[in-house]
Amino acid sequence: MSTLFLQVFVGICFIGLILILFFEKFDYILYSVLFLIIAATVSAFFLEEAREIEFYISTIEWEVILFFVGIFVIVEVLRENNFFEELARRITKKYSKSPRKLFYVLTIIATFLASIISGLSIVVIFVPLTIIICKKMEINPAPYLFSLSVCVNLAATLTPFGSAQNILISNEFGLDFLWFLTFIVPYFVITFILSLFLLDKFILGKELKKHSVDEGLEDKTVNLEPTDKSKDMERLTFHEHVDGTDDLQKPSDMETKKVFDEEDFSLDQMAMSKKDFYKNCGALLLLIVLLVVLPEIYFASIVSCLVFVFINPRKGEGSKFNLIHYLQKIDYKLIYFFSCLFIFIGLMELNGTLLLIEQWIENLSGQDEFL
Repeated sequence: MSTLFLQVFVGICFIGLILILFFEKFDYILYSVLFLIIAATVSAFFLEEAREIEFYISTIEWEVILFFVGIFVIVEVLRENNFFEELARRITKKYSKSPRKLFYVLTIIATFLASIISGLSIVVIFVPLTIIICKKMEINPAPYLFSLSVCVNLAATLTPFGSAQNILISNEFGLDFLWFLTFIVPYFVITFILSLFLLDKFILGKELKKHSVDEGLEDKTVNLEPTDKSKDMERLTFHEHVDGTDDLQKPSDMETKKVFDEEDFSLDQMAMSKKDFYKNCGALLLLIVLLVVLPEIYFASIVSCLVFVFINPRKGEGSKFNLIHYLQKIDYKLIYFFSCLFIFIGLMELNGTLLLIEQWIENLSGQDEFL
């Protein structure tokens, strides 16, 4: 009877830990500590092992925690040094006259990065950049944002380090990159291509037709000035000369508008130098190689994070190579959540809850492997 009570009680605390994530007005850390202490205290009354601090330390998957810390540091280094802004600027400069090409390039690059770095970080970075880019090109950002949302989630399945759940599963069952390459990548490629096709046909295509924007836009000039809603939209037009040559002119009642130029693009103010950009691209390539080659992904993450810190010396006061600076900027909520999650799983394994769940799933599925 006491075992059943303990299983139910810890289960309720665990559900509380999950539910508190959905209420932003509550202090997540405060209530998660509260749920954890209550569950641990009650467990200690019934189970002797739950009274030892070593038990709680051993339940935490420190490899996963170290991996997240390293990746978050890398993201902070790249963000502070405007790597993503420079990447977006280069993409926009090259594909600014073709919304469809921009759609594919942005989606593919964001998906690729999301398979290496946290998808949430990529979304947080790429969404505002995409909105800025689309505003400059005077196109609706909705198709681009929807594509990012769909494909970044797909990217989470691509690698053993593409998402938190992949890290936990691959760490538990010893699944390496080769396993994902063999069994996951083929399905990902098919799904990704199909998703891009459907997004283009039913969302982007309709939006481009709606605004009379298609591939022919490559022969037109993109207006980068903000639209004045109090006036009619001003457009540059082509006028045919008598001699048959095309010349870009403006009607007499219109003010002069600037066409796309690197100097006029606002993201250019945040861009990093060409040398630094390529150095960070090389460091990202090193991260990918280490994650693929080394079975200990946490080691690859930590080594790569040190590389990023050293190739991006900070300017101003203090040390040029300041790892503490980036560690202080990390949002530790996700790391803290996983620490609590690991401890709760350890408690539920200790009181037999996980065994009951395992038996229930086996009875439910029977001999059907798909269930």
